[in-house]
Amino acid sequence: MLETAAHDAIALGDAPLAERFARAAFDATGTFSAADLLARALVWLGGISEVESVLASFDPRTLDESELVRWGATRISNLFWGMGNAAEAQQVLATLRELVTRPHLGSVVDAIDCGCAVYEGRPRDALTLAHRVLATETALPWAVEWAFFGGGLALAVMGRGHEVPAMAARCAAVADQVDGLLRYPAGLGEVLALLLTGSLDEAERRAETYRESAVRGPADVHGTVTSIGQYLAWGLANILLGVVDTARGRFVHAVHRLEQAVAALQVDDRAATVSWNVPAYLALTHGYAVLGRVNDADAALAQATSRSGRHVAVFEPQLRIAEAWLAAARGETTNAITSAREAAQISARHDQFAVEAIALHTATRFGDRTTAERLSALTEQCDGRLVAAMAAHATASAEADGRGLTATAETFEALGALADAADAHALAAIAYRDHGDTRRSVEAAAAAAALAVRCDHASSPALDEAARPLPLTSREREIAAMVTAGLSNRQIADRLVVSVRTVEGHIYRACTKLDVSDRTELAELMRDTGRR
Repeated sequence: MLETAAHDAIALGDAPLAERFARAAFDATGTFSAADLLARALVWLGGISEVESVLASFDPRTLDESELVRWGATRISNLFWGMGNAAEAQQVLATLRELVTRPHLGSVVDAIDCGCAVYEGRPRDALTLAHRVLATETALPWAVEWAFFGGGLALAVMGRGHEVPAMAARCAAVADQVDGLLRYPAGLGEVLALLLTGSLDEAERRAETYRESAVRGPADVHGTVTSIGQYLAWGLANILLGVVDTARGRFVHAVHRLEQAVAALQVDDRAATVSWNVPAYLALTHGYAVLGRVNDADAALAQATSRSGRHVAVFEPQLRIAEAWLAAARGETTNAITSAREAAQISARHDQFAVEAIALHTATRFGDRTTAERLSALTEQCDGRLVAAMAAHATASAEADGRGLTATAETFEALGALADAADAHALAAIAYRDHGDTRRSVEAAAAAAALAVRCDHASSPALDEAARPLPLTSREREIAAMVTAGLSNRQIADRLVVSVRTVEGHIYRACTKLDVSDRTELAELMRDTGRR
């Protein structure tokens, strides 16, 4: 009876309740079935050491094949996503491949391997395994869910988002027969696929569906979380919504939601769901950065970085993009572009073509005019309207085409990507100004400012330049911003990999153009301009 109760609690996503029932059952019987249920609950609660202790008491060669697969799946989950030990997780996977002979259980092994593969940054391998599992008529429900967990994310980052709904539908058909918490990390692939194809409205609807499922059951009439068991599901679901809010430019709302999500995933003073937090910290870094909360952005990025490694290699390009946003918030546009380009290179090496497009688009927004050719090529590999809009934006930016930039701004706004639209209008304002078209420059700058307000007064290099035009080159503006941030000439030189004399020359020319006498007055003028 206790085991049945623990099983049902896991299916409902209530890990703390499942732990109570399973621990009572294991203490009373010591059976593998009770141990497995206890370990599965503890994986979500961050009890990584105890999971290893419980499962190590069983020799895998003495278990029947069904028990063996359960033993291996839980150990791999704990080692890979809980402890970040991808190498040992692969050793357990090798043991399963050696000992499991029954085809329907072999598909479970393939499915778990699929999840590991995509997180290790091997989306093509993950997709091959996912298709193999889903083509098996006898695939068990948890094999289907694991295949969607890995395969959906693989399709999303590869730019094949239009293939995800069919996979999601197959998973939804068995959702009530599997781990109630895994559906939320699995949902990341579905939501990202929609975002990366430009279907932002649908992405929000799907993420909201996940949130609604998290508060079903023992919730009050307003859908509020009322039990500790719901907090894990609620936190995981809110990561999905926070990622959507960030893409839509709702930065204050995104930050608030994501802060609550990471707090909810900390249960019983244990570091729960370490790997699942990474997307939250990456989105937090972006949100904090554009809101000017540089110290908070730095702390969030440090949290994401501390969780990096082979077990979350899929997020490495996004980590570099987050670094780019933080550098931009500090006024270091050269470093921001470099980080975004590095993200694009890593993505390309690992077939993450949709993420590569995001990285190149980020560089474009920071003033890189060399991205158009590659983004145009990526439109042939990536589903949806978003990458095409990014390519058009890059082309117009390279040509300093104000009209083209205005058109792409309107496209981004129609898609619901308001922050992207604001930057496109800002770049249009700069292009019009450089061509002497003052009226259109003012109009574009006003449109950019209006969208920035809708994005919670978000800032970016393009928005700053459009709102506060100064007779400075991009490098002079960058160095002036770094002076304003309090960096010494040596620190600026080190960050930009130039000589101190070069920095001094740029500061001298900026002071001359702005009619100030030294770097102190330069910093004060920049601060005054920023407050207007």
